[in-house]
Amino acid sequence: MTVCIAGKCVYEDESGEYPAIVIAADRLFTWERPDSNAEHDAPTHKVFEFGPTIVALHAGDMNLCLALCQSAAESLRNRTLFRVRDVALAVALATKELRAERFENLTLQDHNVTLEQFQKRPREIDPELLKDLKKQYSFFDIDAAQIVAGVDDTGSHLYSVDGQGLWRYLDAESVHAIGQGEEWARDTLSQVRYHHDWRLPRALFAVYAAKRHAEAAQSVGKITTSIVAITRTGIWYSYEDIDDVLTAQHQRYRTSCDTALDVAAHEVKAAAGELTEANRLWVMQQIRAGVRTVGQEPPAASSDGL
Repeated sequence: MTVCIAGKCVYEDESGEYPAIVIAADRLFTWERPDSNAEHDAPTHKVFEFGPTIVALHAGDMNLCLALCQSAAESLRNRTLFRVRDVALAVALATKELRAERFENLTLQDHNVTLEQFQKRPREIDPELLKDLKKQYSFFDIDAAQIVAGVDDTGSHLYSVDGQGLWRYLDAESVHAIGQGEEWARDTLSQVRYHHDWRLPRALFAVYAAKRHAEAAQSVGKITTSIVAITRTGIWYSYEDIDDVLTAQHQRYRTSCDTALDVAAHEVKAAAGELTEANRLWVMQQIRAGVRTVGQEPPAASSDGL
């Protein structure tokens, strides 16, 4: 249970402008245990580093996510150069393999069917049973969703991998979120109109604000927040001074939003003052009678207020 957010942005230094990635995530970890799922706000980040500029972010069971990333990293170990896409495909393949293995252990074995039969020799299985197994497999996934994000020689890139091993290329979205707090995070990012052309400081605050808004979800960690930036030179983790600035600016942001809502409420109330008691009664009469005609107008508003 978590929220992880990654967005594309632009990093500026004295030599020019370069593609970059900003990340915000909670640190509430879920570990699968035989008796229950335990959740802990941990002092570590939900970030697996595949190289100097490519990472994966985890949502779901951390044991599964780490195992998938380690398997993907092992498959890339002998490659001297790999891109963000290569990592995403490796994570997706590892997820598909683990999903199939678990489906065999949890479902196929109960019907004396092997994974090899199910995948390569389906004619050996009773047709009705095969149909039922295929239906079950189409809904079967593992508790591991990930974002693969990073910078390579082709630019900055975002990919998602779900619990079935299906991957998506997300560059057109500019920013992406996963986890139980995803919808809350998306609300904030939509409201601020996040864009991949934003400079790193603005983008960094936007994903931080989205994570803080996502804390409305009960299962999102509220104690600590991981803030990460990826540029062509490496992976940067925030430190205490930056965290303090983000926290203070977020409070100012919330205060300004509250002030804007108060002003809007005052303006709406003033405008609503033009709707007199006679107007309200007339509208209610038409609704109750069900005879209001298209184009029919209510009585002219008077100068009386609410």
